[in-house]
Amino acid sequence: MLGMTKLMMGGASAFDLDFAAPTQSNNTSNLTTYTFSSQTFSNPHPERMIVIAVCGAASTGREVSSVTIGGNTATLRKNTGNGFFGFAAVAFLKVPEGTSLDVVVTISGTATDCRIGKYAFNTSADTDLETVLHANTSNATNLNLNNLECQDGGVVIGAAICFNTSGMSSSWNGTDSLTELFNANQGSRNVLNTYVETTEDSTIRDMLITTPSTQGEAVAVSFEFLQ
Repeated sequence: MLGMTKLMMGGASAFDLDFAAPTQSNNTSNLTTYTFSSQTFSNPHPERMIVIAVCGAASTGREVSSVTIGGNTATLRKNTGNGFFGFAAVAFLKVPEGTSLDVVVTISGTATDCRIGKYAFNTSADTDLETVLHANTSNATNLNLNNLECQDGGVVIGAAICFNTSGMSSSWNGTDSLTELFNANQGSRNVLNTYVETTEDSTIRDMLITTPSTQGEAVAVSFEFLQ
């Protein structure tokens, strides 16, 4: 399959999974609506979930208003009402058909840029296992996403932004490895998208994000694969 890796994992419940290698796209224009046209996703499947991690910057407080995938509105997990100069969100939707789909991200007002991470996998669930949010608007340099539920045969996807270009660092305190899809400067901000393919059952795992700034926000969402 194009752009796919087949994983075999053991444990309490072994499973056979086609998981699309995640990719990213970026737009550095000043816009309210960002259209990422003809994005390539994995082969169609009746249980295919597409997940979009969204990060971006603005000159004033903004948040993600909506995300559509192939013209259909995705479920959105985000921080709201922070008055922070940027935005981070994770959106997801079951999309059984199509390999080339438009992804449209609408912001609550004009932003200076928008970067997305794109994921696709098969799952029998219609929604997430759990979402954890964190926003800092005072003296703090951690955007820790604590006590996330994860499953043997799942993925945790995180998105974060901070008001600094010195960079963020991220880690996962479970048994599996964390991968950063992107950790990049966006104007005067730093944006981060991470994911962990999980091979354990737990309700207390943490995604740890350290920032050089006192302002930032992050979100992490946990999913299970098709068993």
